Amino acid sequence: MITPETTTTDTITTDTITTDTITTDTISPLRGAVTLAGAEARLLVRNRVVATTALVMPLALGGLLALNADGLTRGGWAGAAALQIIAMLGLAVYAGATTSLTARRQALYLKRLRSGELPDAAILAGLLGPFLALGALQAILLLGILVALGAPPPTNVALLALAVLGGSVVCCVAAAVTSGLTRSAETAQLTTTPLFVAIIAGGIWVITTAPAEVTARMLATPGGALADLVRRGYSGDGPLLDQLSGALPAIGFLAAWVVIGVVAATRTFRWDPRR
Repeated sequence: MITPETTTTDTITTDTITTDTITTDTISPLRGAVTLAGAEARLLVRNRVVATTALVMPLALGGLLALNADGLTRGGWAGAAALQIIAMLGLAVYAGATTSLTARRQALYLKRLRSGELPDAAILAGLLGPFLALGALQAILLLGILVALGAPPPTNVALLALAVLGGSVVCCVAAAVTSGLTRSAETAQLTTTPLFVAIIAGGIWVITTAPAEVTARMLATPGGALADLVRRGYSGDGPLLDQLSGALPAIGFLAAWVVIGVVAATRTFRWDPRR
């Protein structure tokens, strides 16, 4: 049974858990990661600052974007869906995960976890898993807003789900990179801004361009491939295989960002507090 403890940073109260039950030789990395993810999810919900940032702000922004869909996009509801999901992943997953990882590190929690038997990958999977789930949950809520406003339902749910999952993974990997460059949870708002702006800009570049005119350079930008996948998943037509074939370039660029992020994270991620 995992027991909560509480430590406090300057502006955010960070709950931590003891590692006794996830550091033994008898527990598998997968089970340890799942146990850690469950504990992190409960702490995320209990923390008012993180919960408000992760839930209220993206939903409010998504509603504003939806109401201005015609003025912001050439893709109608599909473009609005892309903007909503990009903004949500940037705020809730990328910025939220960066803040959480940084706060955990500064509270010596990452160091305690690493002193156990769980491998580094399992620890990070457990810490970031709740943000993947949060991304999926918010995508459902944001798309529900669109439907409530009169939008048609998505035409290719599988491709849309792939876009949300891929975008969430990219944001989690980017959070691991950025947290290594962030001195404290307070400064995470500053260190996440450049990439967040780049993600939004890349997405807007794609959704303000006709689908047939989207180029590889647009897809290569942060947010570009994600916007293209969301738009295809929301309003794509034709046989499923043809839709998947048309989405392969965007899928490839999204996968490339994951690889780049993992390589960068191995160089920048820090387990010990920054002084």
